[in-house]
This record gives sequence, structure tokens and C-alpha cells, in this order.
Amino acid sequence: MVGTVALALAFVPIVNYGAWLLAVAGVVLGAVALVRRRRPRALALAGTVLSGLAFVLSIVLAVVYTAGLLSSVGGGAAAPAPAPTAQEPDAAATESVPATFGQTVTYDDGMQIAVSEPLPFTPSAEAAGLEGDLALSFTVTIYNGTAADYELFPFTLVTADGQPGSVVVDEANSMPGVPPVATIAAGQTVTSIEGYSFPDAAGASAAVVYQVAPGPEYLPARFTR
Repeated sequence: MVGTVALALAFVPIVNYGAWLLAVAGVVLGAVALVRRRRPRALALAGTVLSGLAFVLSIVLAVVYTAGLLSSVGGGAAAPAPAPTAQEPDAAATESVPATFGQTVTYDDGMQIAVSEPLPFTPSAEAAGLEGDLALSFTVTIYNGTAADYELFPFTLVTADGQPGSVVVDEANSMPGVPPVATIAAGQTVTSIEGYSFPDAAGASAAVVYQVAPGPEYLPARFTR
């Protein structure tokens, strides 16, 4: 009877951690019954065998259940939770939208920006911001294709052969050095001419890169030849 109960409990998770004690008791009782000649030997032998089997199974199944439990817990701990977005690198600082001069870059919300091919120009006598012999002009066109007015806050970085350019203010060449408007209405287009000079550049054949974004929430568009 004890062996039968112990064998049944050996298959029950958690409970089988204590089933081996009952199995040991069954083995002891079976051994005692075998020693006493007055008890039926067949029944005592069957109880002893069942108790022994229950003992072995309770130990083996306890190990199996424990390994499975530890594996599930460990698997959960090994899979790190996604890092909060705020802790990830700023995408705008590490990525850009590649484009060629003359191409129009369109953002998902409908905002568009285009930069013309750079053209050499001769600064006037009143021009300010000159730092080198190479002076290039760019025509920048921004179209607000969104549903709301947008306050322009462009960030521009212009280089020639890796040399950063200096903004040229030259009213005679229609280069005020600042955007023509602060806010662009929905559905409206703003076009401006910007001038830059470059120190120690390689001349008109220099590799020119014009990187600009309409505002901080947009990826910069990187225009090249």
C-alpha cells in the first residue's frame, strides 16, 4: 500500500520532492515484512519492489523538474528587456538621407527639401564671412507639404574636401545669410540662396557635401555630386 502511494506521488511535480521519504518507509516496511515469516512474502516483496521503484523515480523526476524550472527561469533572465528609446543613440545624429544635388528629399510627413548644384560666384566688395579663395552658392528650396505651419530651424553643415565652409553674407549676390522667413505656411515653398567660402579647398573640383535638415525632428539630408 505504501509503495503504491509513493509511486503515484513520484509523478506529481513539487510533491515528488517528498515522495522519496515515503518510498524509503515502504522499503523498510517491506523488508521487515519479509523477515517476519508470518506475513505473506509475495505481498511484502511486491510492496518492497514498488517502494524501491518509487524511490528511484521520485529522485529522477525531481531532478528533471528542477532542471526544467531552472531552465525556464534562466531563459527569462538571459533575454534582456529592450532598452528604452531615450537611452538609444539619437538617430538624427548618426544617420542621414543620401541625395544628389538637384534631387528633392521628401520626408514621411510631406516636408520636402532640395539643394541645387553648387556654383562658384564672385563675392562683392561688401561681402562678409570670406575665408578662402573658393566661394560657392547653393539654392535651397523647402516645401512644407505637411498639414500645419512649420517654424524653420535648419541646421546646415557644408564642407569641401572635408574643410567646413563659412557662411557668406553678401546682399549684392542675394545672400542675406539667414532664412528668408521664420515660419513656412502649410503648402508653401521657400527658396533662398546661400553662399559659403572654404579655406584651403581644392578649387572648383572639390568634393562638396551639403547637409541640412528643416528642423531637429528631421533626419538631415546629405547632398553630394
